Amino acid sequence: VTFGPKQCEKERKKLEDAWRHAYMTIEELVETNEATCKDDTCEATVQAELETALPPLHTERSERIDKVRVAQHELVGVRSEMTSLENSLTKLEKATKTTQEECGAAEEGSEYLEKVRDLLQ
Repeated sequence: VTFGPKQCEKERKKLEDAWRHAYMTIEELVETNEATCKDDTCEATVQAELETALPPLHTERSERIDKVRVAQHELVGVRSEMTSLENSLTKLEKATKTTQEECGAAEEGSEYLEKVRDLLQ
């Protein structure tokens, strides 16, 4: 499609108007959004909320750390006591086994003495 000089002038004018309109719209958007981009209200609000929320969390963390330390200290004591009890249990089991063996031998001796007694009577 070819245009004559008048038609070309009309089309050029339309394109220039469209370009100006687009350029002006972009300029307005840049001006409008430039302030928004530089606005740090949101960041300041979040920072303030963070500064309000953190101290109680720090306090709670410290309290929990103290509780863990106390529990660890108690655990050391309980482990020591448990080791002592395990040693005592081992000694008791050994003594029980020895006593059972001695009682078994004593039983045999008692049976033998009973038979001897029966024979003597």
